[in-house]
Amino acid sequence: MIPGDYYAEFIVSPEQGVKLKPGLTAFAVRPNFSWRVEMLTKRPVPIAFRDDRRVTEETVVRAHFTLPEGAGPGASAEFELP
Repeated sequence: MIPGDYYAEFIVSPEQGVKLKPGLTAFAVRPNFSWRVEMLTKRPVPIAFRDDRRVTEETVVRAHFTLPEGAGPGASAEFELP
């Protein structure tokens, strides 16, 4: 990947979702860089895709991060939630 600004979206559990707020800064574990919560949204989970039939929606985090120099092709990041 080319170093620069990126956005990523990922799903968190309801318990984790209540801990996150837009503007919160956290850190990636590998490689070491910071990321910021840009937006939290909830979206319905179609019944066919529910692991737990009681869970009707999921929390999606949109995160902003700047990829550091030295991250080569196929690089991946491991995000740590606060």
